[in-house]
Amino acid sequence: MAFRSIHAAILGALLAPAVAWAAPACKVQPAQLIAAWESDDGGHFEQFELNQRDGQRGFDSWLHERPDLLDGRWSFDPKTCRLRINHAASGQRWDYAVRMSGPDILLLREADETSSARYRKIANGR
Repeated sequence: MAFRSIHAAILGALLAPAVAWAAPACKVQPAQLIAAWESDDGGHFEQFELNQRDGQRGFDSWLHERPDLLDGRWSFDPKTCRLRINHAASGQRWDYAVRMSGPDILLLREADETSSARYRKIANGR
């Protein structure tokens, strides 16, 4: 019995790097995210912009074409393809897995969701 558990542990240790290596690499670059985006199918934000000014990454959103959340910050980890948005004034934070379907379609998926929200680019960031 002990032999089987040792064998399983060794086999697991040998296969773990292969499984990690097989994971698809992130194909999204931070520069691709810098734009204004509009929801195509009921995402959390109706419209939002990810921008970069004076070395700072900013986030603003609009609801019914009026400002909703302003002066937020965002970060992107290209190793994990994770977009993190922090709006300190409201205490809200979002963490999304990111994919792009062409240069003008952004897909954002929260960790507890099974499907992605779809956004289309409406303008280049300022």
